[in-house]
Amino acid sequence: MRASHAIGLAYGVAGLGNAAGPLIGGLLIETVGWRWIFWLNVPLTLVALAIGAWSITESFDETVPRRIDLTGLALITVGIGLFTLTFDRAPTWGWLSPTTVIAFGLSLAALAVFVVVENRVRWPLVDLSLLHDPRFTVLVVAGTIANIAYGVTIFLSTVYLQQVRDLDPLTAGLVFLGPSAGAALGGVLAGRLAASRPPVLVMGLTTVASAVSLAALAASRTWFFYLPALTVCGLTLGLVYAFTTVATQAVVRTERAGEAAGVTLTALVTLAGVGIACQERRWKCFSARGCRLPVRSTPSSACWRRYCCPPVSWCC
Repeated sequence: MRASHAIGLAYGVAGLGNAAGPLIGGLLIETVGWRWIFWLNVPLTLVALAIGAWSITESFDETVPRRIDLTGLALITVGIGLFTLTFDRAPTWGWLSPTTVIAFGLSLAALAVFVVVENRVRWPLVDLSLLHDPRFTVLVVAGTIANIAYGVTIFLSTVYLQQVRDLDPLTAGLVFLGPSAGAALGGVLAGRLAASRPPVLVMGLTTVASAVSLAALAASRTWFFYLPALTVCGLTLGLVYAFTTVATQAVVRTERAGEAAGVTLTALVTLAGVGIACQERRWKCFSARGCRLPVRSTPSSACWRRYCCPPVSWCC
């Protein structure tokens, strides 16, 4: 129970960083330039490392040898790397070009061999028996789908605010204070819910709430409705993201918590990146054809349907 509260609190604190990030980023862009966003990470990283070295005690499973499955590590690195690269570069290479098809095929092959290797070695990098637990699998699958929606929502909202609403980066950062604060609150709630409620039931209810908030955001046409809907999206989707990590810790044995966290975050982050890459391509397609969304239009407009849906090679 204490672990669930602690992880939820950690996500809440991280959410405060998310709230400050767009605002500080917009301020830097408007003043010294966007490159300073990356330089800002240097002192923050050093401070985080210092605090971690001072306050965090190392822990590990003492029942297994401290060795690394190098074969599994190489295979999953190549597999996930090629998988991500394929979706990132496919718009440039062409979705059905030989380069894309070969890269995608090699990524699937590497991941398939990874599964075979992990089932045979004595001390695997990832013990795939984790996936035999239906609660763990359901939580990871539902959380991954919700996090894809979360990533795509943040990306498209940023584009919408700056390229459709014509807000400058600083003002757009101010708009994102609402959803970022909602995500911070969602992290704290995730820890409390995981400690007191059945995880699969909570995941189901929060996922439905996220879907409803996304529908409300899509239907919003004025600032009066858009800003509250965006804030609620931050709360519900941030809650699902944090709850996925917290709840998967609760359904596995303590000594497998680190392994479960690694599998969960790999699925969440990798596939969310793929979702953003697909939507980024659709937006570029829309812009390249000379279309511009009026404030009150939607992606179902005639311009979107004509230029950005067919043919398959143009869209993800």
